[in-house]
Amino acid sequence: MSRIQQFVSIILCISILGATSVPSFGALHTTETQKIIRVAFLGMHFEGIENDIQEAITQRTSAVLKADGKVYYKSETEIDNALDDELKQRILLSPIKEDLKEAAEKLYTDYIYVGFLQNQSNNASETILNGYIIRYDVASDIMYTLEIKSFYENYAQELEKLDEQLVQTITPKKKKGFLARHLPGVIIVGATIVAAVFLLKGTKGQSSGNGGGGGVPVAIN
Repeated sequence: MSRIQQFVSIILCISILGATSVPSFGALHTTETQKIIRVAFLGMHFEGIENDIQEAITQRTSAVLKADGKVYYKSETEIDNALDDELKQRILLSPIKEDLKEAAEKLYTDYIYVGFLQNQSNNASETILNGYIIRYDVASDIMYTLEIKSFYENYAQELEKLDEQLVQTITPKKKKGFLARHLPGVIIVGATIVAAVFLLKGTKGQSSGNGGGGGVPVAIN
């Protein structure tokens, strides 16, 4: 294969690799529109738990649910304005799909969280939490339950489970950046271009070397 044929082959390879490995100019400038995820926390129902602990649990649970910046967290005012007390109390005491679906439609939300905790300790100096936190998914009409059984002092561990199992699973995973996704293709194309440049230089050098007088040397007396 001649130098010119090799060069043409390399150019064709660059074209193919460029088409398959690197996105088009239009793709680089297209921003994917992501659906806004709406979340509503209706609160917790408590039994046998002191008021200050109730308030702390509610605040800490709410903080975990609203920590994800990719979701729209419904405020208490929005919830109070959309739901009547009877429906809200039914959900807090005994959540069922029918009531949760009705609440979701009134709130125009994608997910609803609600919890129930009771103190199973007979010792006034300690609080043993037993209960659950539920996430209701509107799209799938499914209730996911995280069971809670722990001392109040260990509630942080339950919140970690809540975040991992019922919060992080509702938001799409972060996509890799352009460089991370297309670095192998960019390297291949770059290396191919460099090889083509050196080959082209070699071809020019060979052509210039063959020019000039090519006859038999003449002796001068």
